[in-house]
Amino acid sequence: RRLSAGDRVLLKHGTRVAPARITDIDCVLQVADYTRHPADTLGLNDLGRINLRSSAPIAPGDYAHSRAAGSLLL
Repeated sequence: RRLSAGDRVLLKHGTRVAPARITDIDCVLQVADYTRHPADTLGLNDLGRINLRSSAPIAPGDYAHSRAAGSLLL
């Protein structure tokens, strides 16, 4: 299964879980050379840049200061 714009997902931040919708997929990151490539979908374990809309307020922190506060899981 691939992730596409419009898909509904669960967003986990810390212990909080909220429904969310993917609004746009910007790019996929190639881990081998850290280049970004335009993408419309993301596959399992792909790294990419996306936009999403959550049904509940989520306030992630700066990842550089706190890995736990700055990370999200879909």
